[in-house]
Amino acid sequence: MALTLRDVSQLPKIQKFRLMAGEGGMDHVVTSAGIADYEFVPELGIDLSRSFEPDSLVISSLLFAKDDPCLIIRAMETLRSCGAAALAYKPVLFRELPHDALEFATKMGFPVFLIPEDLWFEDIIFEIMDAVRRDDGRHLSENNIRSMIDDTSQMSQDIALRARKGISLKLAAYCASAYIRQNDVDPARALRAFYVSKHLRDKILLAPYDGGIFVITTSKRPDPQSHRLMVEEAVNALAIPSDPATIPMSDIHLAQDFGKIFRESYHTWLAGAASGRRILNYTDSGIYRFLIPLSSEEPLRNFSDSLLDGVDSYEETISSYVRNGGDISATAIDLKVHPNTVRYRLARIKELTGDPDQTDHQLFRDLFIAYSVREINK
Repeated sequence: MALTLRDVSQLPKIQKFRLMAGEGGMDHVVTSAGIADYEFVPELGIDLSRSFEPDSLVISSLLFAKDDPCLIIRAMETLRSCGAAALAYKPVLFRELPHDALEFATKMGFPVFLIPEDLWFEDIIFEIMDAVRRDDGRHLSENNIRSMIDDTSQMSQDIALRARKGISLKLAAYCASAYIRQNDVDPARALRAFYVSKHLRDKILLAPYDGGIFVITTSKRPDPQSHRLMVEEAVNALAIPSDPATIPMSDIHLAQDFGKIFRESYHTWLAGAASGRRILNYTDSGIYRFLIPLSSEEPLRNFSDSLLDGVDSYEETISSYVRNGGDISATAIDLKVHPNTVRYRLARIKELTGDPDQTDHQLFRDLFIAYSVREINK
């Protein structure tokens, strides 16, 4: 399960907090932390529903109640209605809270903590968000993601279920993911930027994998465009060096099919890398949808190796021929040779593979499968 207040209370700095009321809410989930001070001043007219994240531990100096202590219980009522996990206050103005506020906290199971005067708000927030980040990393470790990508057994489904329930992103009805991997993408830097970006944390989550990074999206709607827009927002906000319009994505799935989004977006990236084409969606990856899962199977690897090892002197021609879809003219232009030269080379490949009577269509079929399998396995 995701981090709870009980878990967070074991952190070095949070251990110094003193629980004043609301012990019944110690199992509330915590996914973020934030500061509240002037939001509750009525004259400012701040939209409180947008000010606080659900499942957040809200810390405050209670400065807003300096002239009206009654605002403390109103603040607690508002925080609870917004889904906040707890309130922690520093005794700048109040060491003891009004009796009605403590009664409310106890009755509603809304924990209220006293923060020692020697702790800084920024240090508290950093410690909580670092714990959330580490907890996300535990549920979405490379081993767990690899299991969800490579395995469809009950064990990998159990891993996906635990990850779905344990991560800090509260999944809506639908989810998807994009996979970004290129030389100048720095997953660690992107993660650091993400965990201090309040406006992104309720709709996306990042997970590093295999030198790249997954961007997990969630929404109430199964609209592919809205999920791609979320990826675009994340890429721009986190300064990830990538063109959002070219990022491979999974199909949209119900949240209970969480494991599928990793498999599909990663396989879509693999399909693009192996084919040399821009493939944006798993649905559009064609034959690679079954070639990739089977590419490590011994019969298919043996087929690929036995066909290509004997014609390695024609590797450049085969690569161009496959990537140009079997079009001889396009292959000739790509290689800067006459089309007849391409035809001669294809005839030699047929001879070397022991089937000189093959048609060009049959040769292309075999070369496409063998070459694609080898590229996938690279």
